[in-house]
Amino acid sequence: MKNTDTQTDATSAESKMGDPAETDSPPARVNPAHEEFVSEVDRQFGRAYSRAGLSVLAALALFLGLTVTLFGTETLGMARLWIGVVLVFLVSLFVVRIFVVRRALDLLAKIQHYCLANQMHIATLRSEQTKNGAYQFFTSVFEVAERRGIAMDAPLTPEAPAPPAIEPSEDQET
Repeated sequence: MKNTDTQTDATSAESKMGDPAETDSPPARVNPAHEEFVSEVDRQFGRAYSRAGLSVLAALALFLGLTVTLFGTETLGMARLWIGVVLVFLVSLFVVRIFVVRRALDLLAKIQHYCLANQMHIATLRSEQTKNGAYQFFTSVFEVAERRGIAMDAPLTPEAPAPPAIEPSEDQET
């Protein structure tokens, strides 16, 4: 079958990109020092998510191993076994969630201290680094904080201490 497209690859690429004058300007660069910090936070929270996912897979593998081991026996049909397996799985998910949320809160505190040291607002750092969608786990740290109702504004003066990134409890005044 013959190619009926008469345009060359270069001209078709130019027509897809739009006006060449628009593409000549370099993209706005962010501070490389901030980018390294954000990349490190993104990597650390990504590692927390991957470990949590591996532990869920391990719990699922334990469940499947138990099923294969007990296949064909009367024990497999007992309701107590299945209730116990489901409870263990749900408890493991709860523990994994606690681990991920604690890691997110630790990283949020680290972000607050970084912003305080560099005298910048957290919202500024967040908007600069997440506008191209490259740091998904960095964005997830803020999503966890927003779901928990944690204030993320760090003061810009060194004499005013940064608020700790902890969940407000019923015992504490907010």
